[in-house]
Amino acid sequence: MLKKYKINGIEMYDLLNDEISITIIPEYGSLISSIKYIPENFEFLYKHYKPLIKLEYVREGFQVNDLLNLMFTGGYFEVLPNAGYLTEINGLNFGLHDETPYLPWILKKIGEYKIELTCILLKYPLKVKKIIELQKNNILIKENVENLSDESLYFSWLHHPTFGSNILSADTQLEIDAEDLIVDDSLENIHNYLMKGYHGKWPFAKSKDEKYVDLSKYPEKNSMNNNDLIYITKLNKGYFYLKNKKLGIKFYWDKKTFPYLWIWRPIGGGPGYPWYGTIYATSIEITSSFPATGLRDQIKLGNAKIINKKENLETELKIEITYS
Repeated sequence: MLKKYKINGIEMYDLLNDEISITIIPEYGSLISSIKYIPENFEFLYKHYKPLIKLEYVREGFQVNDLLNLMFTGGYFEVLPNAGYLTEINGLNFGLHDETPYLPWILKKIGEYKIELTCILLKYPLKVKKIIELQKNNILIKENVENLSDESLYFSWLHHPTFGSNILSADTQLEIDAEDLIVDDSLENIHNYLMKGYHGKWPFAKSKDEKYVDLSKYPEKNSMNNNDLIYITKLNKGYFYLKNKKLGIKFYWDKKTFPYLWIWRPIGGGPGYPWYGTIYATSIEITSSFPATGLRDQIKLGNAKIINKKENLETELKIEITYS
């Protein structure tokens, strides 16, 4: 069933069955702000301390390169056409994870446990449509990206679920069928714990003091105040499994569309702006491209995607809640 209500004047929708509830905020870039296992009242997604406010209030007077930090409340958002930081393509500026998170989407109910969300981008002639359906203990997401123009376009595409709340602790394990990893070395991050630019085999990376760190595990909350980004550059399967004791969440996707993962580990996040040591979360980001410096560098490295004129691209993701 679908429930509609408002918080701070913002329309919220709960799509739920007997097992799962998800909360969608269409005007907030179609943000999924909650994925909850109902029988245990168990929340998977991270919730930041900031209240929800209308996006037009956030946009007023602020630069697009910083907009996401200002509006970030956690949850699961989707990014097209620039996965990453501030970049410029042929005179067109894209900010951090620009532009679908900053645009309102139109929601339509198309079944008892099924909704459709649609968005037309402003800077790029792309139309994005996704159908979200609850199937017992599964969430199915089907997507279509349409090029409305007569030009071929470069883009990058990212699904950005940020986990925390009940799922994240020192008991959490992250399972990925992968080989190579790279620790980011391109972003200005003085609060990283890992050795910048380290190349290794999943799940081990080196810290700055040259100790091996098992990235399939997480430190305890308040045990450190760091911020790291890792790229998984060779996936064997489009799959990850994040679990904590009895409950877990699995993601499955098409590896041809999304051949990389970004793993963000803000364990405290560092002192000062934007996290002030308040964040304890992890994002396992399913993406078409890397690095996080944005679309321009992804084009240079040859891993940006291309959508041809009038072309439609389709993909599908499946999310499974596990209980044992």
